[in-house]
Amino acid sequence: MIRDSLAVVVVTRRHPERLSATLASLAADKVPGTVIVVNLTGDSVPLTGQMEIVGPPTLSLSHAVDRAIADSSAETVWVLRDDTSVRSGAFAALASILDTSPSVGVVGPKQMDAQSPVTIREMGESMTRSGYALQIAERELDQAQFDRTTDVLAVGEAGMLVRRSVWTSLNGFDPALPALGGALDFCFRARSAGWLVEVVPAAVIDTAVTSFEALVGDVTESQAEREEARARAHRVLVYGPSLVRPFRAFGLTFAALIRGFGRFLRKRANPFAEWRGSVAGVLDLGAIARSHRSYRAMMTNPAAGGRLFVSSSDLRHRRAMQRDDELAKQEAADVAPRLEFRSAAMWFTGIATVLGMVLGGRFLGSTALSGGALIPMPATVTEAWDAIGATWSDVAGGMNGAPDGFAALMGIVGSLTWWNPNLIVVTLFAFAIPLSFVAGFIGAGSLTTHSRVAIVVGAGWALLPTLHVAISEGRITAVLAHIALPLFARAIMGSTILSLGWASILGAIVWVSVPALAPAIVTVVIIRAVTGTPTAMFALALPLAFEWPRLIESISNPAAYFADRGVPFPTGAPHGVVSLTLWPTIPSFPGVDTEIATLVTFVVVAVCLSLTVIAVVVAENPRVGALLLPGAIALLTWAALGPLTLATADGQPVGLFPGPLYDVVWFGLLSGAAITISAIRFAAGFLAPIAVAVIAAVGFVPLTAVATGMSLVSPSSVRTLPAYVQAETTVHPGGATLILTPTADGIRAELQRDAGVTLVEWTAAAATRRTLAEHESAIAELAANLIVESDFDVAAAVAEAGIRFLVLEAPPTAPEVSAIASHAGLTSVGVTDRGILWRVNEMIEASPVNRSPDLTFRVILGLIGLVTLIAAIPTSLPRRRPVMDDLAPVTGEGDDEHS
Repeated sequence: MIRDSLAVVVVTRRHPERLSATLASLAADKVPGTVIVVNLTGDSVPLTGQMEIVGPPTLSLSHAVDRAIADSSAETVWVLRDDTSVRSGAFAALASILDTSPSVGVVGPKQMDAQSPVTIREMGESMTRSGYALQIAERELDQAQFDRTTDVLAVGEAGMLVRRSVWTSLNGFDPALPALGGALDFCFRARSAGWLVEVVPAAVIDTAVTSFEALVGDVTESQAEREEARARAHRVLVYGPSLVRPFRAFGLTFAALIRGFGRFLRKRANPFAEWRGSVAGVLDLGAIARSHRSYRAMMTNPAAGGRLFVSSSDLRHRRAMQRDDELAKQEAADVAPRLEFRSAAMWFTGIATVLGMVLGGRFLGSTALSGGALIPMPATVTEAWDAIGATWSDVAGGMNGAPDGFAALMGIVGSLTWWNPNLIVVTLFAFAIPLSFVAGFIGAGSLTTHSRVAIVVGAGWALLPTLHVAISEGRITAVLAHIALPLFARAIMGSTILSLGWASILGAIVWVSVPALAPAIVTVVIIRAVTGTPTAMFALALPLAFEWPRLIESISNPAAYFADRGVPFPTGAPHGVVSLTLWPTIPSFPGVDTEIATLVTFVVVAVCLSLTVIAVVVAENPRVGALLLPGAIALLTWAALGPLTLATADGQPVGLFPGPLYDVVWFGLLSGAAITISAIRFAAGFLAPIAVAVIAAVGFVPLTAVATGMSLVSPSSVRTLPAYVQAETTVHPGGATLILTPTADGIRAELQRDAGVTLVEWTAAAATRRTLAEHESAIAELAANLIVESDFDVAAAVAEAGIRFLVLEAPPTAPEVSAIASHAGLTSVGVTDRGILWRVNEMIEASPVNRSPDLTFRVILGLIGLVTLIAAIPTSLPRRRPVMDDLAPVTGEGDDEHS
């Protein structure tokens, strides 16, 4: 009889406070035999006559059992933990199986959840032929639906009753599996040695934690996945033949890596935990070899328990149910209301599109745009991509510098319209109004769920002077930042991987386009990481991937880092008190003095500020107040950098364009004003249109600049040089073209190589250089001598500079024409769309230029960009909304009415 020779081993490690309940349950069930408590807590535990054996906390359960029975002659061992509680009759049910079935070597009870006594925690274990461990019944209500199951592949360690002869012959649990899978491996080896394993539904115990938690304490999901993968790899390699072990090891790790990428693409947590566990398992070569020798030595039944393996179809069914449970949990947790883009938003987007086409109609159908701070993009997508990581720029005759983040950004953006990279610029300028409306509407979702508020914010955002001054002056960087800013505000407020991916992309667009916004972006991200989720710091990954070379290059001149990107262009932004009008230029209205226009603008800002304060204090919307902090940082940035000369354009000092900095403030003011206006229920219907009309009236001049022909930007050709030059440089690349432009003070000389300088070649290093290079001084001297009749040796000078063509941007009657024509070595080609063209008579072999890109920059940007892009791709269906049934239930008197 089993009860005549029994050792009850209770291992206490992390829950000594529950030990007394475990011992009390044993006494209540009148369990016979010797109770041996193995104390692994590192402290004393209260006992009432039980035998105690003390061991280190790191001792495994199997070794603890070995120590407990070392001096015992008991023929049966009952393994319990301090988190278990035995229900009445449990031992008797287990013992009856071993008493009546000599072929059964191991039995186990039905384990119930101590926190939910009607829920099954575990009732037998199994695995697939590929090694995946599964519970036969887990986290299911006990309705006796599994009570007919007895013959199982394995049972759990808690409550396992095992013959001592089986335990001794198998050397207990495998030391390589101390945390997970030890009981499954032990039972499988017992079956391989010819013994049967059964679960006894009538024997019930309560367990508070899993075997892994009993060993190490609180377990994260990543730890559990990693340990399960390690145990699976160990099982697969131990049970299989030695000859195929390398191939199985490779297959395990490679398949886990592929699944990891799949989980990463689906935004699953801990995507590579399985791969790390698999690698750890296959690399434990010594443990695998020892376990394999032991398994082969005792194996008498190679196909043990084959019919008890989980089939592939059952595995797929279980995984489908698990995915449904995860989706249900996500939807249950995702109950926060959201601003949705519905019919009203679509109608106003259509109105904004029509308005944009009316006001920007001159841009429609253009192949390229130029003027002000804008010059054409490269003609082909290949040339656009060459700008990513480029260290050579053809500006000013050629110069080296660090890879430019804005050039890389425009190279990527230009590939969106790969057949003509300039088309994306045309689209951006022509449809800036509807794009800004949509951006403002979506950005308002970070503050409100009311579509009326979002429509007011979107309309105001689309009509702001900061946008339309940027359009009329060709400041593509400011236009990009204006559209991306509200979207970044919405994305950074999210906590999902999808939101953080978009926050990183949008933050990169804003930062790279306008580096002066970097302090505001960094502040917002840090605050979000501290007050929300630490993973928000990921939003800085992509901006830094774009900007790290420029940050390093700017150490010697930090202020120059914040200069506007692209072509330098002077700004007429006011300073001092007038800058508080948040107007990127001197305020002006048709037929109104500048002083009055400035006063009106002050009033508009003051009213918006007052309404914003009301939204924070009265409407109790703290997020609006939080938006004022980055606005304040933007104003401080303007106060510090506004008076400085950060770049030069044709010898003129160029400062910072404040439009994007003012945008940060305007977004907070517009949002606060819209929330307050919408809260006034009896007047919101007419106050909201009035507010939008006031913004449109205040910004009337820049708003209509393109339509009235006052804009500096106009349609142009993709070419920046005459067609003749482009054709010649295609056949003979490397040659330079000297462009001379007469000015009131003299002559402006510009040297361009090959087909001409494009937008992506105007790097920050070229725009912010503080001294002229030696070849630039030589070009200036050459230009000064060309426009006068002299005996200057033009042929030698152009040969030294590598010049093949000369363009004079002046009418044929200009006095400079005859002066240039008087010099030997030049042949007139004729009048072109860019001016009068001359060709150098003697073909000059261009000196080779190192145009190889910075591969380190490309690799870093490519890897981080790929991760960010994957994070930003939606991989799940939108959350389901409850559908309201308009048909009321028919009850009571209604039955009579409908009968």
